[in-house]
Amino acid sequence: MRMSRMVYAIAAVVMGGMIFRCTTENSPTTPPDNVPGNVILSEGFEGDLSDYRQIMYTSGNGMMSLSTQHARFGRISLTSDSNNTGIKKTFDPSIDDSIAGLQFHFMATRASHTNLLVALCKPGSSANGLFTIMGMGIAKSDSLQYVYEENPFDPAVKERRSFAALAFNKWYKCKIEYNYADTTLTYFVDDDQVYQRGATSPMTLSIFVAMRDSLGEQGASGCYLDNVSVYKR
Repeated sequence: MRMSRMVYAIAAVVMGGMIFRCTTENSPTTPPDNVPGNVILSEGFEGDLSDYRQIMYTSGNGMMSLSTQHARFGRISLTSDSNNTGIKKTFDPSIDDSIAGLQFHFMATRASHTNLLVALCKPGSSANGLFTIMGMGIAKSDSLQYVYEENPFDPAVKERRSFAALAFNKWYKCKIEYNYADTTLTYFVDDDQVYQRGATSPMTLSIFVAMRDSLGEQGASGCYLDNVSVYKR
């Protein structure tokens, strides 16, 4: 009887370890970084992209893809194998007051000469279904870039500016915050503020996107995105 109990106890420990390991490996990864607010969307890309939709550009657009080549945390990150690819997801609850934030990490392993953007957006009637865009990413000059687009039909209220050379094989921590109280939009890289500007209230921010346009070189980008958090504080 004592031997049977010991066998059952060992089996229970082994099964518990297996369940814990499977749960850890297969569940979406919570970013290991401190997020400065209440998290609304957390994505480590350890699952699949079934909850995401493609961003409409032109015919031939498609989805980004998952990669096991590089990951900042866990086993998987998001990458792009061709131009005109992207993912978007509506998050709930949407944000319409206080401070809206987006935090993510990305890395480029080589010069890709592509435009890659990660952003918070307001939905709209443009071809890609987006209106206001507040984001950061990589320019086709292989530099870090911040992006603000208030209205896709008014090019005068649009800013897309490179501000630093891109270092390869380095994970960058990027953060964007929009303050509804004073209508300022602030950009951070590795917790250092790199830019701030005034920005008309978008009313509601409800979409997270990662997208690559058609203006750069074709082919795999060599860029990887991981540990995304949309938050409010």
